[in-house]
Amino acid sequence: MNGRPPSLWRKLAALLRPWRRSLIAVAGCVIASALVELVPPFVIRHVVNHNLVPRQSGGLVLAGVVYLLAVAADAALSFAYAYLAARVSQAAIATLRVRLFSHSLALPASHFDRTPIADVISRSTADVETVDDLFTDGIATLLGQLVPLIAVAVAMLVLSPLLTGVAAVVMVPLLVITRFLQVRVRDAERDTRLAIGRLNVELAEVVGGVETLRAFGREETFVARFRRALARTLQAQSQSVKYNAFFAPVSGLLAALVIAALLWIGAGGTSAGAGVDLGTLTAFVLLFQNFFAPIVALGDQWQSVQAAIAGAERVFELLDLPPDSTPAEQAPVHAGGGIQVAHVRFGYEPNRLVLDDVSLTVQPGEHLALVGRTGAGKSTLVSLIGGLYTPSSGRIRVNGHNPRLLADDERRTSLGVAPQSLQLFGATVRDNLTLFDPAIGDDAIERAVELAGIDTLLAQLPDQLDTPLAGQGRGGGTVLSAGQRQLLALARTLVCEPAVLLLDEATAAVDGASDAAFRNALRATALERGCAVLTVAHRIASARRADRVVVLDDGRIVEAGPPEQLLAAGGRFAALAELEAAGWDWQDNPHTQERNR
Repeated sequence: MNGRPPSLWRKLAALLRPWRRSLIAVAGCVIASALVELVPPFVIRHVVNHNLVPRQSGGLVLAGVVYLLAVAADAALSFAYAYLAARVSQAAIATLRVRLFSHSLALPASHFDRTPIADVISRSTADVETVDDLFTDGIATLLGQLVPLIAVAVAMLVLSPLLTGVAAVVMVPLLVITRFLQVRVRDAERDTRLAIGRLNVELAEVVGGVETLRAFGREETFVARFRRALARTLQAQSQSVKYNAFFAPVSGLLAALVIAALLWIGAGGTSAGAGVDLGTLTAFVLLFQNFFAPIVALGDQWQSVQAAIAGAERVFELLDLPPDSTPAEQAPVHAGGGIQVAHVRFGYEPNRLVLDDVSLTVQPGEHLALVGRTGAGKSTLVSLIGGLYTPSSGRIRVNGHNPRLLADDERRTSLGVAPQSLQLFGATVRDNLTLFDPAIGDDAIERAVELAGIDTLLAQLPDQLDTPLAGQGRGGGTVLSAGQRQLLALARTLVCEPAVLLLDEATAAVDGASDAAFRNALRATALERGCAVLTVAHRIASARRADRVVVLDDGRIVEAGPPEQLLAAGGRFAALAELEAAGWDWQDNPHTQERNR
């Protein structure tokens, strides 16, 4: 295990620190077990020298009782330290899982832009399981074998320095072989963890897109892709298995050579000349077997330990990522409510702006529609106003506050966001609307349901608000259509009556009649009570119902004003309206620079 960064072991030690008392008990049991293991060889030595050689039977019963008690005590102590180590391991792994889950939720949105979701899941599941193996098999085996190894070595030296010197000859080639295999198994296990992560990414993509693959009849092609990914994983695993399998037979061969040398010395009379009697030789051979057994056991566990260390590195690599940082508070753009965006620049990648010097204002009670072709920067602007990213420059305020600094308990009442990619969870309708917040009452839910226009849908469900829904991964529960899911996500956004409402093409999957009904209800309720509404409009008809329209193109505002005024001006907005009236999809743009969200 040499060559590992010490920081990893410090992190593992910090993880185990709350259970240090249990670990002390484990260490005590291991030491006691190691000492008890020395008793049987010495009992046999006594029996050989005092009973078998002189052919006397006195004391045999006592020797047998002592032998049995030592074996029983060793078994009890081995059970105790294995059980305690497993309990500590499970408790530590549970803590690690919660910590990893919580930290993943706190990572900045940009991390998930460049990291496959399946890789995050792999680190939180498969890699954490390897850390469990490290605690239960690796560390427990290390303590359980290393301490007896030292105790037996001391006992061998006390019993016969001559025979200990003979046995020590084998240690030089054994250490060389161990180091050779250690480096190669470690590298192979690192490659294996990376390959498994890539395999999980491949699997998640295929399972998530199974409907698309079946619709286009491409199942066999993606099965072949999966086979190639699996082949890379098996290749990495085979390297580790090959080196690990080499250790046990070589170790066994070296042990057999030493035992043969010890027996040759005893049979040739050399031992008698050195003061080594038959009982001592017998006891020494037994001790040597006890000495070599932990070495072989450690070699057998080496692959598991290296896999666990590679997994632990990946887990702590994720934990070492800095959480989403909140910017220093700046003065508001100006006092008052609504939305203020001042000279904002932003890009997902350095030197590649998606938004360039964007400024706009949405007053309380005003509805502003954001229009532009695909890649213009509309969804990015909504994400920035929603506080998911920090602008490269410029300032954003929601009701006079930086949206990145909104506390969790005030976020839903200050800011409601209906993103372009909606997410439902495997839970009841009520839980999907409240997101498991017990403070939200039925009255608020009913108002949001009516505003979003899903009261008719709820009436058709078997248990209405308590009807279980199928989540993103489907499974058990009622499966809703795309439009129904989008209306439910809208109701979730409205349930706390936020002061600012951001709708990113939130009715794209909804029919025109339902969209129009929602817009009318929105004006009669949310806008009347002073809610500032910003919508990304995918229909010119929807944008014409807004108080003002802002047209984005290539990250810049090219037009802004009341919709009828823009139509009369004959500019960009009027051109888009003509394209839609002619049946063209004006949002289609092959030169997109913005990421779909």
